[in-house]
Amino acid sequence: MIIMSRKLAEVLAAKRESKQIEFKESFDAGEPQDWCEVLKDLVAIANSGGGYILFTVKNDGSPSGWDRSQLCTVDPAKIADKILSYTGEHFAEFELLEVERDGKTAALMTIQSVHTPLVFSQPGTYLIGGANKRPPSVEARFTSGTGQKANRALHRILGNLFGEKLRAFAGRGLATSEKLWPPPEVTR
Repeated sequence: MIIMSRKLAEVLAAKRESKQIEFKESFDAGEPQDWCEVLKDLVAIANSGGGYILFTVKNDGSPSGWDRSQLCTVDPAKIADKILSYTGEHFAEFELLEVERDGKTAALMTIQSVHTPLVFSQPGTYLIGGANKRPPSVEARFTSGTGQKANRALHRILGNLFGEKLRAFAGRGLATSEKLWPPPEVTR
């Protein structure tokens, strides 16, 4: 428990983002853009060993002033459903917490690591613009068939694939050799 407390203190004291810590100024559950941003970061963090998304913090580490109460009312099942809709995988190894940072209440999402990398099966796109008589355009945060930290994911998948093939090959070889040279019978 002390290790978690120490890590939590490190996260809350962070002044910049890292591989395991992502800052978000705000989140609007009604905006597809915000969902795509959070899901992109959640998948990247899960695929690279786990970590945290700290809401109400600007990229420079300063407080954004955003009221985190909207995020804290989002049902975690809705987040898991969004992950499922974009990756085809059931992933709910995260938790939303209210924490105090610099004397203000913030929202923290803790994200566990995955054993099998999450890969997007649907593109994370949304409409932007459309103001000042310009037509709206489509922005993509991620595309299908990709996952954040793709090289690590690919190496894990290949390792698992070839590991299984080698085990299957070795198993077939053992079964064949036992047919040709049965083990000696044990008598008592």
